[in-house]
Parts: sequence; C-alpha cells; structure tokens
Amino acid sequence: MKLIIRNFLFIILVCTLITVTGCTNMGEANESAQNNNNEQVDEQSQIRTAEFEKLIENNSKPMELYQYIDEHLEELSKNDLSKILIQLEDQMLLQLANYNDELKNTDIQSYINEIFDEDHQLMIEEVQDESIKEMLSEIQGNGYQIKGSKETFILKIDYTLMEKYIGKTNNEISDYIAIKALESKQGYEENFTLTISWDELSNRVALSELFINSYPESIRSDAIERIYLNYLIPYLKGLPNTTVYNPDSNQYNQQLLDNYLSYIDKYPETRTSQILNDYMIKLEESDYIYTQEVEQYLDTILMQYLSG
Repeated sequence: MKLIIRNFLFIILVCTLITVTGCTNMGEANESAQNNNNEQVDEQSQIRTAEFEKLIENNSKPMELYQYIDEHLEELSKNDLSKILIQLEDQMLLQLANYNDELKNTDIQSYINEIFDEDHQLMIEEVQDESIKEMLSEIQGNGYQIKGSKETFILKIDYTLMEKYIGKTNNEISDYIAIKALESKQGYEENFTLTISWDELSNRVALSELFINSYPESIRSDAIERIYLNYLIPYLKGLPNTTVYNPDSNQYNQQLLDNYLSYIDKYPETRTSQILNDYMIKLEESDYIYTQEVEQYLDTILMQYLSG
C-alpha cells in the first residue's frame, strides 16, 4: 500500500514539474514574442515618421500631411504621432503666412462685404472672382479658418481637425490640442466684446494654467502661456465692451465675484488663485466698487505674479 502511495506521489510530482516548466517556457515565449512585436511596431513607426519628415521637406500641403497621418495612424506610436503633429502645426504656421501674403496681393478687400455674413462666417459661393474663390477654397480645404468682418480678414489654423488624435498622442499633446481647439470652435472675444460666458472663460484660464504647471518643459509652453494671459487679463479686468462692473454704479459683477471664489476653492495652489486672493481682499476693502485705486492695485499684483 505504501509503495502504491509513494508511486502515486512521484507521478504527481513529475506532472507538476512538467506543467511548471511548460508554463515557464510558454511565458518566456509569449514575452519574447511581445518584445519582438513591440520592436516591429517601433521600427514601423520610425519609418512612417521619417517618411512624414520627407513630406515636410517637400513643402507638402497640410491636407496631404493630414491624409498621410490618417492612412498610417495605427502604425504610429503615441510619441511619434505627437512629434508629427507638432511638425504639422509648424508647417501650417509657415504656410499660413504665405496664404496671408497671397491674399494681400489680390483685391479681396473689395469682396469683404460679400464673402462674410453678419456672423462673420465665410460664404465662398458669393465670390464672383473665380481666382479668389479658388484661393479661398484651397485655404479652407487645407485646414484653415477664414474669419472676417467689414474691415479685414484673419486666417487661423482650425485645430478642431486635430481633435480626432486626442488620446492617440501622449498626454501633453492631447491636452495642447484640446486647448487650441476650444478657441477654434469659439473665440473668446470679438470687437472688444467677450463672446463666451464668464464661466467658460474661467474654465479656459484653468485649463491653460494646468497645462503650464503639468508640462513646464513643453515645446509649446510659451504658446500656452500666451493663451493663458489672453484669457486671464479679461477674466480680471474685463474688455472695453464687457466690463467686470456695472458701468452706472461701478459695482463689481456679483456673478464674477462668485466665480472667483469658486476658482480659488477648486484650484487653491495656482498662480491665478494667488492673484484672486489678493485681489478679493482689495475689492472687499472698496465694498466691491471698481475704483481707480482698485484697478492700479490689480495692475501691481499682475506685474508681481506674472513678471517672473
């Protein structure tokens, strides 16, 4: 009986060793296969990145660059896609300057009243001059927005076209695209008038400041710092046609005061909250009346916190 048990235990031990060895070998094989696959993906991504850089060198149009990215999107690593999108933006900024020069050399100014509606939206079909119509169509088709009024026109990159890449890049570039796309969807001001709500302006201040704090070494930190200031100054001082106080009584806007307190509560450790804390103390001293002294104090603390 003891012999039978001993033999049975021996068989179990042998089987266990075989199973463990088999699993170990299988695990090592799977890990090796995964490493090989990652190397192949990285190599393919590098090849596609090099090809894209060739397109840049050849001064390809933005839509050609977009098409290339979309065709090879699944082959690009997050970091390589991030790098490519920065190169795309740089190329678009260069070509934007060229398009601006081309338009200035035409008599488009005489068509301004015809090609923009009352909401300043472009109506290319209204242009009678075929050469100008063709140029405007090309500009719009290459990923630019054409904004205008009775006085002039402005070309801007349409960042909403890059939103589809959010989540497919590294976090830094995804956050960058999200911030830029907000302005493409709805500019914050027009003719010295705020075109978004105070809450939305506050949100944009927060998003841009979060980016600056999260990615201090970002290649686009200067660009976002400029956006941050573009939002922060109107948030604190208003605009000529959208004041932070009642023009009749100089009483500070209560909705905005509540917004300031909410911002401080949500983002207590930020530069903006430090400014708001100091500013709110001064406003309280003035019984929330916007005076010249309050304005001068605000200028002083802005210099203090922003000059560094």
